Amino acid sequence: MKAGERAPRTLREYRRWARAGGHFEFWRNRSVHAVGPLASREYLKWLRLRNVTGKTAWNVVAGFHAFLGWLVEVEQLAAVPRVAWPKKPRSNPATIGPSTQRAILDAIPEEKRGAFLAMALLCIRPSEAVEMTSRQLRGDGWITIDVSRADRGLYSGTKGVKNDEPKTLPLPDELAEWLERWVPREERLAGERLFVNPNTGGPWAETPLKRAWYKACAKVAGARLALQRDQALDGHRAPPPGRAARRDPEALRPPRREEHRGLREAGRSGAGGGDQTPEDALSRAISRRPALRVDVPPVFLQQEIDLVTI
Repeated sequence: MKAGERAPRTLREYRRWARAGGHFEFWRNRSVHAVGPLASREYLKWLRLRNVTGKTAWNVVAGFHAFLGWLVEVEQLAAVPRVAWPKKPRSNPATIGPSTQRAILDAIPEEKRGAFLAMALLCIRPSEAVEMTSRQLRGDGWITIDVSRADRGLYSGTKGVKNDEPKTLPLPDELAEWLERWVPREERLAGERLFVNPNTGGPWAETPLKRAWYKACAKVAGARLALQRDQALDGHRAPPPGRAARRDPEALRPPRREEHRGLREAGRSGAGGGDQTPEDALSRAISRRPALRVDVPPVFLQQEIDLVTI
């Protein structure tokens, strides 16, 4: 397969599994023409004996399936054989309400808050937020999300967004005001990075980003919470059932694309007149948004989730 078709982290896993004694060892010295439902079921049993189950087992089979697809591409096989797939464990993510989310964001020092506002208000992944530049800002109040960090490394470069599906979203008023205050005009005109770590003056690395979030969570909830969209703040999926507990009935989920316009218009209408302030209008609009999912530790005030990657 071509290296560009898989993330660097995924390719590293494939190489590790292909080594002697790795998770692909079952197929060593076997003909690819022997691959089929029966042999693949034996493969699943073999993986279980190696204590490879759940999502990891699914990823291993997916990696081997990608190899079979490459054999078809290079005309070594006529078609990809049918294989048995393990069951993926269903996630049961917990939720926090809008007031808790707002309190956590407010607990982050303002000079560090920009990237977290982008994640919360634009509903983008951390790897997308940390690589945002003023080049993505449009003059009509919209922003294009089209790049993300290539890998965990601070200077690993950039790549396209997941599934190569760029999105253009309205720039929330709160985020626009933050940029106006904390990103100098000359840097915006030069296409510089929008969010930098104020402690270093450079791009946000994984550990400082998580540390800033954890510190705010400790102030508000007394626990480490993983803010997530489809994935957690660190890129991990929600824990399986039994490891998460629902805590807040005020469920928030990221707004759909068509809802962003409503949020922005709500803020503008609040500034127009009456007793309603823009903040009141925005809060009222946010309260109608669906659930923003968050992984919550089983013991809410004691246990913590191990987050390892953006």
